[in-house]
Amino acid sequence: MNYEFIAVISAFIFCFVFGLLLSLHPTALVVGNHSSLHTYSRWTRWSAYVALILLVLRIDITVTDSMVPSSWMFSEWFQLVTIIIFALVLLQTLGFVDVTHGERNVQFHYWQVEQGYSSNSWMERYLQQHSGQVAGALVNYCYVLWMTWRSMWPAILMLFWYKLWAVEVNGLLSPIISRKEHMPDVVSYLIVDPHILTYTLAGFLWGHIVLHERKNIILYGNSRAFQFVLSRLIVIVGSLLWIGIAVAIVTVPVTWDSVINTLSKIR
Repeated sequence: MNYEFIAVISAFIFCFVFGLLLSLHPTALVVGNHSSLHTYSRWTRWSAYVALILLVLRIDITVTDSMVPSSWMFSEWFQLVTIIIFALVLLQTLGFVDVTHGERNVQFHYWQVEQGYSSNSWMERYLQQHSGQVAGALVNYCYVLWMTWRSMWPAILMLFWYKLWAVEVNGLLSPIISRKEHMPDVVSYLIVDPHILTYTLAGFLWGHIVLHERKNIILYGNSRAFQFVLSRLIVIVGSLLWIGIAVAIVTVPVTWDSVINTLSKIR
């Protein structure tokens, strides 16, 4: 069985759909409403999209290959930090706190620009001056990411944590699976594909291209329940998962030495 192929395909589908759902976040819809991407030709939009995703994937692969499993992932202090961080993520996602004021700041920025109280950012000025070019489309994507990250930080943090654990799990379990399946004893992505940030970004920007047209923004903007359930449910479930794992490791407790000893006994 090709474990790597299954891991890559399943991770890509899940993360792409997750990114697509994030593109329906209220802040993303506000930014999409002020984006000029719909004025670009189809070839320009998709050429810039493919170029940006390939660049991000190359960077993601380089960073992932430089990461190695570490004992501090099983330390008590790391699990306590995990519990605190994702408790904050839960509160932010459920609307009990607003740490970064992302959606409010975005709406206030556009209101100031429309009223003449503030000038456009350098990205907005660049987009006005270089409309229709591939470089302009690339800047447009970067502009959407920059304007929405304050509202998306819970999802970004959850995905980053997933990536850390993906590297950890692959590094520990892949050699064992390789030996059992009589495969070369090398660390590979047999359990989970760690390039989830790239896949999620691909889904998010795809949603920006396809779903942020005027008629679609009006459609999704009128469905608050749709936005809440689809955009935030995965973040809530993921946060509960990481809190549960952290509590389990602290309670048992699970140490690096115990993990290594247990795995070394598996043939």
